[in-house]
Amino acid sequence: MLSESTSSVQPALSQVPSALTNEIQGHQFALETLQKAFDRKRLHHAYLFHGPEGIGKFRVATVLARLLLCASPLKESNPDQSQDVALNIQHACGQCKSCLRVKPLINKSEGAYHPDLHYITRERDSSGKLAKEIKIAPIRELQSSLSLGSFEGGRVIVIIEDVDRLGLSAANALLKTLEEPLENVHFLLTTSSLNAVLPTIKSRAQSLRFAPLDLKTMQDLLLKVERTQSQNDVEQKDGGEVLSFSPLDEGQRISLAQLSGGSIGRALDLWSQGGMLKVENLIQSSDLSGGPQDILNALAFAKSLESAEEAELKQWIHILRCWYRDALVLMHNPQASELFFPRLTEFSYKRAQVLGLDRLLWRLAALDECENHLFRRIGSNRKLIIETLCLYLAGLDTLTQKALKLS
Repeated sequence: MLSESTSSVQPALSQVPSALTNEIQGHQFALETLQKAFDRKRLHHAYLFHGPEGIGKFRVATVLARLLLCASPLKESNPDQSQDVALNIQHACGQCKSCLRVKPLINKSEGAYHPDLHYITRERDSSGKLAKEIKIAPIRELQSSLSLGSFEGGRVIVIIEDVDRLGLSAANALLKTLEEPLENVHFLLTTSSLNAVLPTIKSRAQSLRFAPLDLKTMQDLLLKVERTQSQNDVEQKDGGEVLSFSPLDEGQRISLAQLSGGSIGRALDLWSQGGMLKVENLIQSSDLSGGPQDILNALAFAKSLESAEEAELKQWIHILRCWYRDALVLMHNPQASELFFPRLTEFSYKRAQVLGLDRLLWRLAALDECENHLFRRIGSNRKLIIETLCLYLAGLDTLTQKALKLS
């Protein structure tokens, strides 16, 4: 629900009913910016939502799209009579034909989209792996469709996810469309890597930063998902993707919230893949003592990672980095409570005593070294790097007696 009238005194966002704030938690600055623009009928023709992966950029884009396309908005007068101009709050009804055709995209499920809602993202191959870039073909199709105008006589919304992944020709084609914006056409672009977006595209869109969600918001969201799970046995209703989550205790919920780095999407991915039990197993399978069986286990674990996607590898490295940080903290303060893994306090403390300061620092440095070679250097041997890291963390650091160097 967003007001379409202006007011000389803008109330606090938390006090104004809003379709965005009703469905989305956190991101107050971004929501307030969109709220004011809608109030004043000054929505920019293109927005660039940027911030860490999985924190809600795409959801804000889809909920905003539904509001803009709703055919039968419900109106409600603002009860605050102190306003110089009465606010007429608009609600997306959620029931009209337009709203129902946006819902599949909001829920990331199959369904027919609204004809004036265009969604572009990287395609998946037959094995389900995401393409490295967005090709020019969907951009050309978009341009052709936009040239015909709105199918239903209202606004046209274009959502492009991971706009930083546009191929060069696709980016240049999109740039031409952004340079000459059509009336009532709004572009909602998302990226997790602002620096990778072409400067010419950034200059033609209004950037909105989405900060990581705070710890309390993350815990509230996880608790809400868990309650929904217990009531409905699914995380998403109304035809959404069915995800199964194991119950969490308070310590696991705190760990999941902290590990996700303020990203609810990342937290749900971790949770649906086995939750904190899998995370704890990853730690105990990676940090080993160097015996013959440990070396064999490390090689087997490295082999299991050979087909892992980039996001999964990054997640594994991130988990280990957080755990080694816990071990360092406990080494200096066994009573520390601000930990990523409070359930593993005893295990982490004992491992810290066995490894010692130097080996903990070496292993952290090894994670940084391998991450740099895996994701930032061109031509690196991925299989060899993963094997080397797994063996190093399995105890070969005692042989080298120094931090790992790959070049």
